Amino acid sequence: MRKINLKGANNSRDFGGIKNKEGKEIRPFCFLRSNALHKLSEKDKKTLSETYRLGTVIDLRTAIEKEGAPDILPEGTKFFHLPVFAEEVMGITHENNSDPKKMLDNLPDMCNLYKVMVTSEDCISQLRKIFEIISSSDGERAVLWHCTQGKDRCGLVSAFLLFILEVDRETVFEDYLKTNETAKRKASLLRFLVKYYLRRPEDAEGVYLVMQAQREYLDAALTAIDETWGGMDCFIKNQLGISDEVREKMKERFLV
Repeated sequence: MRKINLKGANNSRDFGGIKNKEGKEIRPFCFLRSNALHKLSEKDKKTLSETYRLGTVIDLRTAIEKEGAPDILPEGTKFFHLPVFAEEVMGITHENNSDPKKMLDNLPDMCNLYKVMVTSEDCISQLRKIFEIISSSDGERAVLWHCTQGKDRCGLVSAFLLFILEVDRETVFEDYLKTNETAKRKASLLRFLVKYYLRRPEDAEGVYLVMQAQREYLDAALTAIDETWGGMDCFIKNQLGISDEVREKMKERFLV
């Protein structure tokens, strides 16, 4: 997993180099993950276009998030807006999104949110569309997906890609938790502001945890998949719509 040095998106990484259970590596410049792309500089766009051969971007954010911070993309990039869940799942409204105190009153139960993303019919329908795009890539130009922080929705889609390519569970968790290298600083700042500026010390730790990737969040999703769908392989085939044949073709195309 290689960090992509972008001034306007500090949680961007290339899956290239990650090894699967057979010791094969994911090809570089094929699949990228990131936080939001609304602050990309001209240099960032050039890096993505010329170095990483960016061809497709999948925006996993809600409509409100997208409208408030639209992506800045290199010319010619294919763009798909496929929100993993609707605003009401997170209790997001324009009013709550602009009022810090109301946001604190609506902090999500992250473990439950992860369960919803892998059991809700609407969420699974969106994930299936996302993986139709990912699985159809020929590898000539990179596919990038992102949410706001590059943590939860992006983290879950990334985990599924790695499982499809037969990467072991601990390596999947390692990639997922790598987000905290950039998330902890912002999480610590928000914890400080909530505790001392908003004078709500009882909520400070909750904000800190919500703003980070936690092993228990992803584990909640994987447990729900086991209990609801009979395991990851069944989920990949029956819910994400990745047949055994397509999966083998992806492994042949993207592993070296």
